[in-house]
Amino acid sequence: MASGKFHSPATVGSTQRTHAHGVIIDRAAEVSATARIGMGSVIGAAIIESEATIQASMIGDGVQVQTGAHISNSIIGDGVVVGSGAEVVGAVVVGADMSIAANSRHLGELAAG
Repeated sequence: MASGKFHSPATVGSTQRTHAHGVIIDRAAEVSATARIGMGSVIGAAIIESEATIQASMIGDGVQVQTGAHISNSIIGDGVVVGSGAEVVGAVVVGADMSIAANSRHLGELAAG
């Protein structure tokens, strides 16, 4: 379990499973496969790769959440891209110009911010 601040150009994860709570992830950080980003996390302009789980978090402007991610109970900022196969579930608030791939699943509340 990790807590702290990761900032440009940090890489979190890769092959090991990363559990992060109360983390601030700044611009240009990369959060790699099978990472779990938990409660109270703030993510800004990062790239979050496949199979990440993001819950009860704030996702800042310009974030790319890639294939197979699971996002729940989060606030998502402007210009966020959610890639194919992602699940966006439960009380998710999204900002302007958000893009969610056509073959992603959107469940629960998906409200404009």
